[in-house]
Amino acid sequence: MYRKIGLLVGILIVGLGFCAANAKMPAYDALTGLLVDIKGWEATAAEGSQMNHPMTGEMVSATRDYSKDGATFTANLIGGGPAQMAMMPFAMNFSLDSSDEMVKNEDIDGFKVHRQHYKSDKEGSVVVAISDTAPAAVFVLNYEGLSAEDALEMVKKFPWKKMQKIFSN
Repeated sequence: MYRKIGLLVGILIVGLGFCAANAKMPAYDALTGLLVDIKGWEATAAEGSQMNHPMTGEMVSATRDYSKDGATFTANLIGGGPAQMAMMPFAMNFSLDSSDEMVKNEDIDGFKVHRQHYKSDKEGSVVVAISDTAPAAVFVLNYEGLSAEDALEMVKKFPWKKMQKIFSN
């Protein structure tokens, strides 16, 4: 049984690579400007990269770090095969609420959003599906020192529709 699952996962990864290889990816410098300044937060300069691999196709990403009063978060805009892999939680449609963890999928302003928050550590991640067609794209916010609600408010400060438009061209 495990061999069948491994084979299926392998086929999916190769298939995702072929889909990504045929998609036109935006340049990373088009993404870095979408990682906006947020009033009251210090931020590093946004950085980007582009990669091309024969098996997985093209990938593009932009990253920026933010900090304020001991709280930090990293904003990542990712396109290509890794973005498709980051969308796996949406397919599982899993939710959980316990004394220490919250996991939730929801629709916000027409976008699929996956949230995972560790309550006692005040850390987690928010994944926004920017484009679920080729080229796939996600916006990911990894954070520490924020409540789940504050992290959601931070992720909403970024221009999701502009991100979507860049990946649809």
